[in-house]
Amino acid sequence: MTQTEHQPQYLEGVYATQPHPIERAQRWLNSAKAITRLHREHQLDKVTLETQTFSLQLSAWFDPPQSGDRILGRVKTSPIGVSPEPGGLGYYCDSRAISALLEKGSLTPAEKNEWTLISDFWKERTTSHAIESNPPISYKNASPGYDYNTLPGAIFGLNRLAGCQWSHHNILKKGLTGLQKDINDLVHQGRQPQRLKAWHQILQAFRQLFLRFKNEAENLAQLSEGENKTKALAMAKDAQQLEQGPPQTFAQALQLIWVVDAGVGCINHGRLDDDLVPFWQPGHDQVNIEFLVELWQRIEERKTVFNGRVIVGGEGRRFPEGADRVAHLCLEATSRHHGIEPQLTLRLSKSQDPTLLDHGLECLAKGRTYPMLYWDENLIPSVQKAHDISREEAEQWVPYGCGEFVLLGRSIGTPNGIVNAARILEEVIFGLPLGSGKIPHLNQGPSFVSIDALWEAYENRVQQSMAALADWQIHTYRTTQAHTDLLPLSMMMDGAIDNNCALFDQGGHLQGGTMELYGMVDASDSLRAIEEIVFGNPGICWQELRQALLDNFQGHEVLHARLNRIVGFGNDDQEANSWAQKVHRTYCQHTSAEGKRAGLDSFLVVVINNWTNTVMGRHTGALPCGRKKGTALANANGPRPGQDNQGPSALLASMASLENGLDAGTVQNLKLCPEWFEHNAQDLKALLQQYQLQGGTQLMITVSRPEELREAMERPQDYGHLMVRVGGFSARFIDLPKDCQQEILGRTLH
Repeated sequence: MTQTEHQPQYLEGVYATQPHPIERAQRWLNSAKAITRLHREHQLDKVTLETQTFSLQLSAWFDPPQSGDRILGRVKTSPIGVSPEPGGLGYYCDSRAISALLEKGSLTPAEKNEWTLISDFWKERTTSHAIESNPPISYKNASPGYDYNTLPGAIFGLNRLAGCQWSHHNILKKGLTGLQKDINDLVHQGRQPQRLKAWHQILQAFRQLFLRFKNEAENLAQLSEGENKTKALAMAKDAQQLEQGPPQTFAQALQLIWVVDAGVGCINHGRLDDDLVPFWQPGHDQVNIEFLVELWQRIEERKTVFNGRVIVGGEGRRFPEGADRVAHLCLEATSRHHGIEPQLTLRLSKSQDPTLLDHGLECLAKGRTYPMLYWDENLIPSVQKAHDISREEAEQWVPYGCGEFVLLGRSIGTPNGIVNAARILEEVIFGLPLGSGKIPHLNQGPSFVSIDALWEAYENRVQQSMAALADWQIHTYRTTQAHTDLLPLSMMMDGAIDNNCALFDQGGHLQGGTMELYGMVDASDSLRAIEEIVFGNPGICWQELRQALLDNFQGHEVLHARLNRIVGFGNDDQEANSWAQKVHRTYCQHTSAEGKRAGLDSFLVVVINNWTNTVMGRHTGALPCGRKKGTALANANGPRPGQDNQGPSALLASMASLENGLDAGTVQNLKLCPEWFEHNAQDLKALLQQYQLQGGTQLMITVSRPEELREAMERPQDYGHLMVRVGGFSARFIDLPKDCQQEILGRTLH
C-alpha cells in the first residue's frame, strides 16, 4: 500500500496542525509580539520576567467558546511562551507551530514578516537551546545527538518537564481568590514577598481569563437560541463565580480544574474522582456524565498524545465511598466518548467498589482502549520500595504519560532520557565505540570466550550509558532553573505557597527522573540465543554470527530457523524469563545508582512503549534473537511480535515475572478478541485475578480482530472509528504509519 495521508512517516504527522482561525492567529501574534518585546527591551529579574511572560501568554492559549459548548476552555498552546512541556520546556519557541501559521494561516505579508522576526529572535534564546548547546561531557561521549527519529544510537536525551500532577482539593475549596488571600496573609506576616507576589499576579491572570470567558459567553448567548442560549448563560454564570470565589457546583469544579491545569501547563489531571466528591449530589448523575463527556472532548482537542491522564480508584483517597461513585461517572463518560484521550486510568484495590472493574471491562468491550488497569496491591509496595518512602506516601502514586509514576503533588519524575537496550548489545557485539551513530557494516568485534565475558562487557556499556543519562537529567533541571522557576506549575504543588517553594528548590519537592527503556526483551532474547548457539553444542563462531547479522540472515536461513526455534520471552519459559529479569535488573540498578551519584532523589527505569520501539527498530540491525534489520522492537516488556504462542496465561506470567520495586512503571499490552467479553467474561476476570496474584501491576487491553485491522490498512476511509492501544498512548489505527500498524497487527491476539 502506498503512503497515504493516513500514514505519515513520523508521529508528528499524525497530529499535524490544522489551519488556524484568523482570530486565534491574531491573538497568538499579539501575545508573541508582547512577550518578545518584554525580553528584548527590558532587563528584568528571573521572577518578574517569568510572571509577566505568563500574564501575557495565558489568554492567548484559550479560544473563545463555541455555540453548544457547556465547558469553557478550548486550549491551543501559543507558539511563544514559558511552560513545563506544552510548546517546549521553559522559554520556548514552537517552530513547527510558526511554520504551520506561515504555510496554512491567513496571514498578511506584514504578519508573516513579524513571525519571521520573532522566530529569529528566539532561535538561540530558548531554554531547550541552552540545554542542548552545552550538554555534559559524559552525554556528548555517549550519544550521537538528539534526534532518535533519524539517527542510529543507543541513548538520546530529551528536554521537558512532564508528569507533575497535583491534588485539586485546596483550590476547589478556596478558589482563586482564597489562594490570593492566603498569599496576602503570608506577605503581611513578613514572608519573603517577591515570589509570593508573583503567584498573586499569576492567580490574578486566571481571574482575568475567567472574566474574559464571562464576557464571551454572554456575547455568545445573545447570538444563540434555545438550549444553546441556556448553555452559554450557564457558562457565563460559572465564569463569574470562579472569578469571584470558589466553585459551588460540579460543572464549576470541572471548569476550574480544567482551566487551571491547562493554563499552568499541566497535561495530566490527577485523581479526579476524589477531587470531585464534594460537588457530587445524588440525582444528577446523567447531567454530570454529560459534563464529563464534554471535558473529555476538551482534553482530546488539546492533543497531548502521550498524556491526558485522568486517574480514578485506588487506596489513599480522602473520600473513598463518594469517589467510587464519581469513578463510575468517569467510566461511563469514557464509555460514551469516542476518542483517544483522556487516558482514563483505573486503580484497583480490595477496599473499593468491585463493580468498578466490571464497569471498566464493559468500556473495553465496546472497543475503547480505556480504562488502563493498575493493581494497588502490587504497586503500592513497589512504589514504596523504589522511592524509599512510607506506605502512606506511596498510596499517592499517579501514572502519567506512558505509565511512569510520580507522587501526587510531591515529586517530579520526567523521562528525559531514552535507551535502546538492543542497540547497546549490537554495539558490544560489533565493537562499536560508545556513542556511535553508525550501523555496523564490517564483520569486526571481540570474540568473547564465555557468556559471562559478554555479559560483563554489556553491563559495563549499560553503566556508562546510564551515567550519561543521569548527568543529562540533572543538566536539564539545572539549566531550566537558571532560566525559570516554572512558577505557575510550582504554585500548585503541595506546600508550595506555605513554604515559598518552587519545583527545583533544594529540600523542596522530590527531584526525580526516569529513563525510558526500549528493546529490553530483544536484548534478553538475544543474550539467551547467543548462550545457546555460540556457547552451546553445536556452537558457531562469532565471525559466523556477525556475518549473518550483517547479511540480515539472507543466505543464513538454517541459522535463522535455529534461532527462531529458541523459546522467547512471553511463554512463561524459565530461561527466557530469567534473562529478561537479568537485563531488567541491571538497567534498574545502574540507573538508580547513577541517579544518586548525579544528585537526583530518584532516577528510575520505566519500561514503556510509545511507538519508539518501532522508530528505534528502523535504525537497529538484525539481532541474534532472529529479529530482522529495521523491524519493530518488542513492545515494552511484552514479547517480540508473534513470539508468544502458549496462550494469555503464559504471557501474563512472563510479564509478571519481572521484579517489582526496581522501576518507575512498566507498560504491558494485551490484545484480546471480542469473544472474551461476549462469552467468557468470568474466565477473563479469573485470568486477571491470576495475573494480580503473580505480582502483575498493570495491563492495557486492546479489543480487536486481525481481519478488521487488515481491512483498515486497505480501506482507511471506512475505519476512522477503530482505536488501538499503541503503547503509552492510543490512536486511531488509520492515523498510524504503516510500520507501526504492522507492529500492532503482529502482536498475538488471544
